[in-house]
Amino acid sequence: LDLKSIRGEFYYTSSQGRLSTKVDVAGIDELLAYMRVKDLYVIARIPAFRDYYYGLGHVAHGLIGDPVKVSLWMDSERCYWLNPDKEGTIMYIISILTELRTLGVDEVAFYDFRFPDTDKIVYNGDRLASIANAAKTLVEACSTETFTVSFISTDPSFNLPEGRCRIYMENVAASE
Repeated sequence: LDLKSIRGEFYYTSSQGRLSTKVDVAGIDELLAYMRVKDLYVIARIPAFRDYYYGLGHVAHGLIGDPVKVSLWMDSERCYWLNPDKEGTIMYIISILTELRTLGVDEVAFYDFRFPDTDKIVYNGDRLASIANAAKTLVEACSTETFTVSFISTDPSFNLPEGRCRIYMENVAASE
């Protein structure tokens, strides 16, 4: 189930941010409760580092596009991207994972668990190492015997951290 938009709107009743006005949030809450009662395996799909509203409210946690103005970089869909190196970004994501786990979600699959494909951001670190460290931190903090942290990627070289996690590959030829 998609449970959060790239804009940062939640499709279920969440204490983490804005609720979507385009989705029947009460209906999604009922669906999640029904799935929990029926003991169905629930996978939530959410964006990792794209979040317009969180970025807007937490500029220090975002990727900078203009170092002079210290303004966030915005992609073509008018969304801000969060910096995976920032503790505030990771703590925000952990709080979402914790909330979803308490709602009976069994697995969260992150998409956009990467840096944006642009040279228009100011970032001096090692991007691959930053993503790997963020994945490791999230898996260590949130995965349990009954809760899985997963990643959706188009990069066959994406390295999974140790722990209860998995990768879902998109747009990759089987021969790769």
